[in-house]
Amino acid sequence: MVNVLVAAGGKNDVLGASLVHQLVLRGKRPAFIATCDWIDEPRGHGDFTGLTALGDGLYRINTDAESVPPEASVLPRLAGNLRAQLLLLDPRRGALGLCDQLIRLIDLADAELVHLVTIGDALLDLRSALIAAACAETGTPVRVHLIGQGDGLEIPDETIAGLATLTGSAPVEPGDTVRSLDLDQVLSANPLPMTLRGTRSLREAEASCSVAEAGEQDAAVIS
Repeated sequence: MVNVLVAAGGKNDVLGASLVHQLVLRGKRPAFIATCDWIDEPRGHGDFTGLTALGDGLYRINTDAESVPPEASVLPRLAGNLRAQLLLLDPRRGALGLCDQLIRLIDLADAELVHLVTIGDALLDLRSALIAAACAETGTPVRVHLIGQGDGLEIPDETIAGLATLTGSAPVEPGDTVRSLDLDQVLSANPLPMTLRGTRSLREAEASCSVAEAGEQDAAVIS
């Protein structure tokens, strides 16, 4: 059995997922960390070279992978510094496409729980709400790990220093903690109403949500 962690946002949430794997889950099992790559637009599997196919439409990011120019992704560099395998989710088919990929990953890992990780207020944006909605529809229980100020498991200073060394700036600060909640608790009582409304509407309406490119802006198209 392999732990499945999903980084809700960008590179910082990937580091947050690694932190949860080591600090909360104690690194007792190997892990997959799955994430999307968002720069100026959603970037899918076709926007990278050198990915490793794991079968059934799942792709791992290696240190020798490269993103197609002009934008350079930091995910390949991060992959070399993780104690987990980093997988790239393709967001181009929106929440339902992400859900399909996550279900295949859960089957591959033989996982009984999904760990959704976010740092700060990352769940406020639509991109992370899509990830949360996709996780909610997998049929597998979801545990949300919120990293930031609050009452939870305190992050050791040496861990923060290590993250700063890796990125040049720490995504977490002294005094930050990891709070862990079930996704249903987050949807019913989380103090982030924008995310809750967006995610809940996707769930209740069973919307077909896709991500479209519109010039320099990304649009979520719900039909």
